[in-house]
Amino acid sequence: MADSSATQDRQTAARNQTVVVCLVGFLDLFGVSMIMPLIQTHAKHLGASPAVAGLVGSVYGFLQLFSSPIMGKCSDLVGHRLALMVSLALSGGGYILLGLSTSIVCLALARIPSGLFKHSQTISKAYLAEVIPPEKRALVYGRFNAFSSIGFIVGPTVGGHLAEVSSSGFFWVGLLAGSVFLTSSAIVCFCLPPEDIHCAPAGIKLKKTSTTEISIFMAMKNIFSSFANVNWKSLWDLFLVSFLVGFASIMPKANFTRMMSDRFQTTPKMNGYIISFGAVFSAGSSFAVGRIARFYQDDGKLFCHAVILNFLGLMGMVLAPNLPSFIILQTLLSLSSAIYRVVVVSLMVESGGQAEAGGLMGLNQSLMAIARTLSPMSAGVLLEVHSVGPVMGSCICVGLALIVMATQFHKQRIKKKEN
Repeated sequence: MADSSATQDRQTAARNQTVVVCLVGFLDLFGVSMIMPLIQTHAKHLGASPAVAGLVGSVYGFLQLFSSPIMGKCSDLVGHRLALMVSLALSGGGYILLGLSTSIVCLALARIPSGLFKHSQTISKAYLAEVIPPEKRALVYGRFNAFSSIGFIVGPTVGGHLAEVSSSGFFWVGLLAGSVFLTSSAIVCFCLPPEDIHCAPAGIKLKKTSTTEISIFMAMKNIFSSFANVNWKSLWDLFLVSFLVGFASIMPKANFTRMMSDRFQTTPKMNGYIISFGAVFSAGSSFAVGRIARFYQDDGKLFCHAVILNFLGLMGMVLAPNLPSFIILQTLLSLSSAIYRVVVVSLMVESGGQAEAGGLMGLNQSLMAIARTLSPMSAGVLLEVHSVGPVMGSCICVGLALIVMATQFHKQRIKKKEN
C-alpha cells in the first residue's frame, strides 16, 4: 500500500512539473517569436543589406556554438532547475537590450546575452528527461513542443501588430519579450521544486541544488572530459543528419520576413500571420506525435519519414507560384519539423543514456549553433542571388541528409544479413 501511494505521489509530482515546464516552453517561444521576425526588418531600416543582416544574425549562432555544450553539461552538474532560471533571466535582459538598439553595432552586441544563455528549450527537455519515464518521453516531448508552438502562434501576430503601432514599435516589442522571459524565470523559481542531482559524472559528489557549492573550475574540467565518453560510433550519423536538417530548417527562417517581402511583397503584419499559421499546424502536429510514434513503434523509421517529408515540403516551397500555395506547402514543413524535433531527442537519449541527457542535448544544440552561425550568412548571400535561394539551399542540405540516412540503412541491412 505504501509503495503504491509513493508511486502515485511521484506520478502526480511529475505531472505537475510537466505542466510548469510546458508553460515555460509556451512563454519562451511566445517571447522569442514576438521579436525574432522583426529583427531583419529592423536591420533593413538601420541600413543593413541582406548579407550584413545575415552576419548580425550569425552572432547569436556563433556564441551558441561555445555556450551550448557548457550550459547543457552545467545543467547536469548544478541541476536543471537552477540552470533554467539563470538562462531565462539573462535571456530576458538580452531581449530588452535588443529593443533598445539604434544601430547595426548595437543590434549585434544585443545578441550576445541570448547567444550565451538562451538554452531554455534544451534545458527544459533535459529536465523532462529526468522526471519522465522513457516510455512516456515521446508523448511528453510532443506536448512540450505543442505548447511551445502555441506560443509561436500568438507571438508573431502580437509582435507584428505592436511593431506597426508607432515608430518605436520595435522597442516596445523588445521590452515585452524581455519581460516575458523574466516572468518565466520567476515561475521556475517558485513553481518547480529543487531536485536531487543524480546525473553528475562519476567522481563528483553533489548535494541538493539548494545547497550545492561547486567550483566553476571543477565543473569546467569535468564538462569537457565527459564529452569523450559519448558513444560517437553509434551517434555520429544521428548528429550529422540532425545538423543538416537543422541547418536546412534555419536557413529560410533566418531571412524569412525579408525573403517574403522580396518575393510576395508582404508587410510585417502579414508575415506575423503567416508565421502564426505555420505554428498552428506545428502545434496540432506536436499533439499528435505521441500517437504517431506509437503507431510506428520505430523511432528510427519515423525519423527517416519525417526527413523525407521535410524535403518534399521544401521543394514545394521552391516551386510555389504564389503566396497561398506557398503557405499551404509550408504545412508539410511544419508537420515534418514537429515530428523530427521530438524523435531526434528521443533517439539521442535512447542511444546515449538518460544520465548524459543534458550533455547530449547540449552537444546537439552546439551543432545547431554552428547551423545558426552559418545559415544567416548563407541565406543572406543566397537571397541576394534569388528570392528562393535560401529555400533551394535547404533542399540541397536535406538531400544530403537523406543520402547519409540511406547509406547507413544499407550498411545496417548488410550487417543483419551477415549475422
